[in-house]
Amino acid sequence: MATLGPWPIGRSRVVRLMTVLGVVAVLSGGTIVAASVANVSGAATATTLSLSTTAAGASCNNSNPSSPVCSGLASGDVVTVTGTHFTAGSLASIEQCSSDPTQPVILFLGNDIPVSCSALALTSISSKGTLSGTHTMQTGTVGPPTAGTPTCTQTAPTTSVITGCSTSGSAATDAAKYPCPPTPTQQAAGDTCVLAIGDQAGDRAVGIVLFGSETVGGSTTTTGATTTTGPTTTTTSPTSTSTATQVSASAVTLGATGTVSDTVTVQGTAAHGSPTGNVDFYVCQTGTSQTLTRGPCAATSANELSIAHLSAGTGNASTASSGSFTPTSAGTWCFSAVYGGDGTYTGSTDNTSSTNLDAHECVLVAPAQSTTSTFISSVKLTLGPMNSADDTVTVTGNALAGAPTGSVTFYVCHTSITSTFTAAACPSTGTPQDAGVALLKGAGATSAATSSFFAPTSVGTWCFSAVYLGSSTYSGSSDNTSPANLDANECVLVEPPSGDAITSDPNASATAGFSFSFSVTTSGTPTPSLKKTGRLPKGVHFRNNHDGTATISGIPNVKKGIGVYHLTIRASFGTGRAKHVVTQAFILSVT
Repeated sequence: MATLGPWPIGRSRVVRLMTVLGVVAVLSGGTIVAASVANVSGAATATTLSLSTTAAGASCNNSNPSSPVCSGLASGDVVTVTGTHFTAGSLASIEQCSSDPTQPVILFLGNDIPVSCSALALTSISSKGTLSGTHTMQTGTVGPPTAGTPTCTQTAPTTSVITGCSTSGSAATDAAKYPCPPTPTQQAAGDTCVLAIGDQAGDRAVGIVLFGSETVGGSTTTTGATTTTGPTTTTTSPTSTSTATQVSASAVTLGATGTVSDTVTVQGTAAHGSPTGNVDFYVCQTGTSQTLTRGPCAATSANELSIAHLSAGTGNASTASSGSFTPTSAGTWCFSAVYGGDGTYTGSTDNTSSTNLDAHECVLVAPAQSTTSTFISSVKLTLGPMNSADDTVTVTGNALAGAPTGSVTFYVCHTSITSTFTAAACPSTGTPQDAGVALLKGAGATSAATSSFFAPTSVGTWCFSAVYLGSSTYSGSSDNTSPANLDANECVLVEPPSGDAITSDPNASATAGFSFSFSVTTSGTPTPSLKKTGRLPKGVHFRNNHDGTATISGIPNVKKGIGVYHLTIRASFGTGRAKHVVTQAFILSVT
């Protein structure tokens, strides 16, 4: 790595962090052993700091012991921190923070801690005043450091309003605004992330940590092969690279198991070998339909997924993987990758814009699978207009996609006229009993809907079925619509009433030119005689079977049989003075 000159990070950023950090130490069990810096004194000699790491593709520069720098870092890399001239025997903290001077602070034990900082962690200063510890780097949102309400008023060393500060009132929300690495806008303003160290006595030091291809803010001019950063000029002969990426799957299903990753290959040359350094991965949604919608994914902080080190491979190429990503909605998701270059090779990108589109970088995410289960309100009814049943459906999704939304359509069918319970499917091909009943969110990843009440019109077995129509998040599902999803819980046995009655359905349908047969049934004693009044279509006849039943059958005439026919069916029980007559209005529809 080339030697770099003075680090042009804004002094206000460093000084402020040194002022407010490293002042809190907490023993296990929660006993506070150090408080505000205002009550203690620092060492007479200025502290020094040294950073080091063994992470592949990363390096540290300690030429400036007051502000050492590690660059090329990625999440999970371990940085070793050593220092001198701290107060012997004291406790110290090592925190990772953003250097942004406008961020809110959280008041904790009399100290203002920037909201971006990592959770408070302790180490001990030796009897000789030396510091030794490690910190595992984090990317993305790092803070907040502790519970509390963020504020834009700084209390140490004196009370003052933080210039340019704003707060949402939520520590987690505010911390997310100051990620590591900083956003491009923040980097352009001079922000970096830092390791801030301080002990109980108020001794402090700050080291700068840079991620991926991030550089320290300042004036940078590139002309040919000469790069100028601040006052130091380093001349190199960069060699071009090409970056190619490949998503791990072309299609997945939305849910916890629907993960996908991206692999990048950075191609070097035989003269210079395999490229080194880091790759920044990005991912974004480019379409919401179930048609693959390929597109670029801009290299912005909002889209950043991970930073990974390159590993040398064969043929002078190096590879890196983004790690697993779980899409959060159905549609098309596309990855992109940015290689930041190294001392030998220039950087390169893939699928970050319309000029480097890559069809291999996109995955189509199908809606999550749903399951539909139903339960009828009654398993047995007595025929009568006051006796009815309804059906309740539960649609289950998954924890990632949440409770299903949309609507359910209910169907009901007469599946048997016998007195024996006969569970059967009710196909979703007829007229719905209830269409488009909205789902209501239930517990966890479930939603439910209930049909209106249905009063069976004849004895025998009646069965419901339900169809969930699906949504942009979930595929549709059904229950009891076919033998493949037969559900006995969807059926009710309808028994005849205790008195004299006609128990068959008052409606029937037939098709002209095709054979038709319908049975009229009764209950009661003695066995009734059956007659009808009203006209039947040509080709169809009514016959009393003299056993309490009658048959309406035949082939409706194609030319003269089509229409709606209203009949009255009469059942006569007994004779003479004991005779009792029951009637039923019957409708036959011929199409």
